[in-house]
Amino acid sequence: MIAFPNALFQGNKPISEITYNKNEHKGNTRNDRNIVYDISCKGNEHERFIIEMQRIRRKNFEDRAVFYACRCISDQARNETGSEWDYNLKKVYMIGILDNFVLNKRPKEEYFHDACLIYRRTGDLVSDKIWSIFVELLNFKKAD
Repeated sequence: MIAFPNALFQGNKPISEITYNKNEHKGNTRNDRNIVYDISCKGNEHERFIIEMQRIRRKNFEDRAVFYACRCISDQARNETGSEWDYNLKKVYMIGILDNFVLNKRPKEEYFHDACLIYRRTGDLVSDKIWSIFVELLNFKKAD
């Protein structure tokens, strides 16, 4: 499992150890939506990885990916002791492997998409806490 994210990050985020977490997360209230990740794990720097394999396009897939990453972020800031909230967040990487469909708004003919929160005008990073990586298998061409 370590080889796969290491290949996706192309050496920019070396991972030496992964701990698998529970993959089901209940909503905070009875009316909140539950989440089940395909794979949820933690890296050697306590960063979180959510890996989703999506075989068919579902309505609002991109929004669901954002929701999953945000839930993983909000789970880190729990105030269970009643004291000050701890916003020392660990990074969350939402990795989507897409089979039989492509993203709605993306460069054509590319299969690898790396997205984060940036300022539009400058392209500078707003926060490094949420990263989304999508791999479109329809556009992937294996080298000979």
